[in-house]
Amino acid sequence: VHDDVSPLRREFKHAMCVIRDQKGAWEKHMEESRPHLSSLLTLSGILSSCVAAKLVASDLVSRYPDIRQRVMRKVENELLEEKAKLEDTVKLLKRAQNMLSGACQKALHASEEHRQGLRVEDICLRTETEPSVADMVEWVMDAERHFSSHVCAREFLLENMSLGENFAAQKFAREWTDDASMLAVLNEMLCTASFLMEAKD
Repeated sequence: VHDDVSPLRREFKHAMCVIRDQKGAWEKHMEESRPHLSSLLTLSGILSSCVAAKLVASDLVSRYPDIRQRVMRKVENELLEEKAKLEDTVKLLKRAQNMLSGACQKALHASEEHRQGLRVEDICLRTETEPSVADMVEWVMDAERHFSSHVCAREFLLENMSLGENFAAQKFAREWTDDASMLAVLNEMLCTASFLMEAKD
């Protein structure tokens, strides 16, 4: 059995190493997006203040009667710039997703090819030091599903982002940074698979 599943283990080991690396890429890109989220919150606050401000008669207001609109237009342009930065982040996350999906699909394809010659007992057999084929299939499928859904969620957030006085910046920032559940799943998986990843081919 060991000889039959050894090539499979190599494929899954490679997939798990890619999952680990792309999880690291995710964390890096999300951390780098934080200043842009912070700017969104600040700019959104300024925009709300502009809308609510009561302009008293003054030389400045009489010289620039459209001052409120000017400031709001400038703030809205800056909001668009920050949105573009987050769109760049999503592109990087999608690149990480493509690398992760490619490695996962390669391992799953290898698993399909090898399964034909294996008995159910062989597929489900696990030892203290080695996971079963069924375990490894479940791991990579879970990783790909979680990673993909979180990338899609951020794409959806940006596509439906309505910049203006009604922009719910706090809610947006909260939803953008909500990746704890995915990271917990990946961390648990990588911890469980650590013996496989450290094994010599």
